Amino acid sequence: SRTILMHMVIAKAPIIVIEQAMNAGFDPDARDSFGWTAAMYAAHMGFEEILDCMDGVIDVELEVADGVTVGDALRRFGYSDFVAVQELYIEERVALAEQAL
Repeated sequence: SRTILMHMVIAKAPIIVIEQAMNAGFDPDARDSFGWTAAMYAAHMGFEEILDCMDGVIDVELEVADGVTVGDALRRFGYSDFVAVQELYIEERVALAEQAL
């Protein structure tokens, strides 16, 4: 599947390929057969530069398993600050949406 392919790309490809995939519309919130997102895989592997490519576009509130969110998983891998920034982006988008109403 496309998600599994992206996970493999994250493990092997130079950052430019990841950036191109993101620009081409890759969904970083898509999950593989184990429920993992590309951001979770990148965090697990310690690929901070790849996480930076996903800055502002991942849903850290996405539930991936029995109440566990992407944000929970990223925090476990040591990326609490990254998750906090993503949560701010979500709050900003919600506030903008409410203003538009």
